[in-house]
Amino acid sequence: MEKCIVYLKDDHPTTLIKLRQKGCLGIIKASQERGDCLSALEGNFVHQLCRKTYTNPNDIKKYKKEKLVLREIHTNTPKLRSKSHFDFKHHCLFCGNEATDSKKKDKNVFQVRTDDFESRIQDACDLRNDDWAAEVRGRLESVSDLHAADAVYHQACSVNFRTCKNTPVFRSPISPDAKPENKRGRPALQEDGFYKIVDFLKHHDDEQISISDLVEKMDEMCDGNAYSQMYLKKRLKQHFGDEIIITDIPGRKSVRPSNLNPDDEKRALIRAAAKLIKSDIRSVDTTKSIYPTPANIASVDNNLSYLPESLLLFLSNIFSEKDPSVKIASIGQAVMQASRPRALITPLQLGLGVQVHHNFASRFLVSTLNSLGFCSSYYEVQKFESSAAAVQGVDLPGDISNSFVQFVADNVDHNTRTIDGLNTFHGMGIIAGITPGTKRTQPIPRIAFSTDEIKALAKIEINITNLNQIVWLN
Repeated sequence: MEKCIVYLKDDHPTTLIKLRQKGCLGIIKASQERGDCLSALEGNFVHQLCRKTYTNPNDIKKYKKEKLVLREIHTNTPKLRSKSHFDFKHHCLFCGNEATDSKKKDKNVFQVRTDDFESRIQDACDLRNDDWAAEVRGRLESVSDLHAADAVYHQACSVNFRTCKNTPVFRSPISPDAKPENKRGRPALQEDGFYKIVDFLKHHDDEQISISDLVEKMDEMCDGNAYSQMYLKKRLKQHFGDEIIITDIPGRKSVRPSNLNPDDEKRALIRAAAKLIKSDIRSVDTTKSIYPTPANIASVDNNLSYLPESLLLFLSNIFSEKDPSVKIASIGQAVMQASRPRALITPLQLGLGVQVHHNFASRFLVSTLNSLGFCSSYYEVQKFESSAAAVQGVDLPGDISNSFVQFVADNVDHNTRTIDGLNTFHGMGIIAGITPGTKRTQPIPRIAFSTDEIKALAKIEINITNLNQIVWLN
């Protein structure tokens, strides 16, 4: 079974893609910048989202910054004597500090009792791939059987290690005679926690979450040293600026000031409604790794259900036709696409762009409709067609044992009479006509293919013995 060689953010088998030379070079370059030992070979599989995240320059910069901070923490923190003479029976497998044997009824210390414990820790080391993971992996390599060695560990250290968190503060190896200024105080912990919240929001930009939930999450990351709700809101606004929307909905009747005149009050209501609708649009769970299926594009009910409830209610109260369902779905999806242009591919906008391009083959027409907000861009239409062609390949679909297949071919020539014989073009296209007709229901992944890759996928070997089955069109 194919597995993702990066495995950061996605675990769905249908979003796996096969790496080619260009993709391998990108992953290898990112691995070198990150200081990893990840290798990529042509033919390996990877999730599209995992590859984008792993090779993203901003993510690499943030990863290197966090790694530098962790290195400084480990470098500036004095090590215990127990770290230099590690004993599996008396020192925690993860943090390296002294641990009371579990036989003495210490509720915070556990003994390794299962044979698969080591393999699960190895998987956690591969997932973390940081300095702490390297330290734990070195301890695992120094013993053949943790169970036989009576290894012990702190429960809090085990949880933090498996969930990719830092060493618990109360388990950090600090020498008893260390000065207070060498310890990581509350401001430093809060600053680390805040940037973890920022990272969480960047990777969950399609979710809606309250400030109180973020405070609770920060509290878990900082061991009880989270910001207050008011200060966290202020820091988030300073960091993101206009890229973040924080909507205040107090639990009392005085939602707006009472001294507003009717016009100002109306504008305040409209702005509040717009913020709520935009917030709901941002909370729509969607993905750009797979294109909408033809069934979803053709279904009015599916297109209406694509809209958030607030937007659907708003548009339903504007139209006065007897059955405006199609217009509501179309205009609603246009609003959603305009609100989140980089995160969404709405079904109707993609369907209209593909249909217009298929019927008129006009880039100008597709680009004009896109600039008006009615359909996908010409670039997206081309990407869809190349992805569909790659998924189709040259294999005949389904079971055709009881079908009639007719191959039809034609050629195209350009500049066949040049003086020097250069800049000429000769192409051949072949299609297969099948009756009774078949329909494909296979989902189409959103993958970028070059012209050369498409030509390589569509290349077929010419068999001279079968030429009498081809009908030449003149």
